[in-house]
Amino acid sequence: MKIRKRFRAEMLDEFRARRDLALTKLSQIPSFETPPVKGAFYAFPRYSQKLASEDFAIALLKAGVICSPGATFGTRGERHLRFSYANSRDNISAALDIVKEVADKL
Repeated sequence: MKIRKRFRAEMLDEFRARRDLALTKLSQIPSFETPPVKGAFYAFPRYSQKLASEDFAIALLKAGVICSPGATFGTRGERHLRFSYANSRDNISAALDIVKEVADKL
């Protein structure tokens, strides 16, 4: 039982660190506004570019990053992108560097 509690605590700490990394990197993209994340493994930033979320997601895919267009989640999700941070810290960091590059060019 102690092993499970320790494992759970370690995983919670790790996912908290991944969330914090993702939110920090997203906050460095001037055109993004990201609300705090309270649960799950996703960030859902709003962006200011005049581009449909599907088109933005495709531009990111072409650059090597997979995300979901916000419109997939209903009309209020348009001009948002959904990013998972259920990945390694290195991959999260590298992917969000690419997101910043793409966002800065649009």
